[in-house]
Amino acid sequence: MGALVSAATMFNVFMMNMSYGETLFVSSPAYVRVASASGHAPSGQLLCVEPRSKATDTQSIFSAQVAEYIVAGLPTVARIVFGRNEPLLLLSARKTSGFLAPPAPLYGIWMVDEFAVGGQPRQADDQLRWQQAIFDNSFEVVFQSVNGKRQRFIHQTDVQKKTVTVWRRENPGQRMLMAFDRPQQEFLTLDGKIDGKQIHARLHHVPEPRFLLNTRGFHWINEYPFNRYNE
Repeated sequence: MGALVSAATMFNVFMMNMSYGETLFVSSPAYVRVASASGHAPSGQLLCVEPRSKATDTQSIFSAQVAEYIVAGLPTVARIVFGRNEPLLLLSARKTSGFLAPPAPLYGIWMVDEFAVGGQPRQADDQLRWQQAIFDNSFEVVFQSVNGKRQRFIHQTDVQKKTVTVWRRENPGQRMLMAFDRPQQEFLTLDGKIDGKQIHARLHHVPEPRFLLNTRGFHWINEYPFNRYNE
């Protein structure tokens, strides 16, 4: 059991190192091999095998066959009791906000061209001005301000009524309604109240960027971690 847990954990470390440009490619697969070999004697004594104890005359309350049945059945009972709904919950989550979720009707990154609060235009250097709105899936929308602060909302978009209802995860009872208009495919306007303030935003759609994580490629040898600390 210790070997299986250790091997799975170190394999995850190995995959993270390969995917994110770390420098531990040589040592992490070595740890995976050590963990995998730990279930075999004599190397198994390294991680999880203790020396055998001497036999005693203690009388077992179960026969050997009954004990085997109990041990074999425990994992099944545990899965039924604790994990019977886990696959369904995971699948539901993936369909709501994961890779199986349909794209939002307003999917994409929208850069803000005009922004007003309470009828008062906010200039490009105003820290409270929105910089962009990101509609990823049918579950979440992000409004990012010029100062970099992000406001995350759960949303429901009604294409027929041309409305977007948003609320925060921690306060689902406070629903905020915005009307949207899309006069052209690449332009969008939003009008409504967010946190009690009347906002108006005019946005334009930008092509999906080529993120560095997807374009840098795989590098088996990294002289230094690619963590971009100095940016």
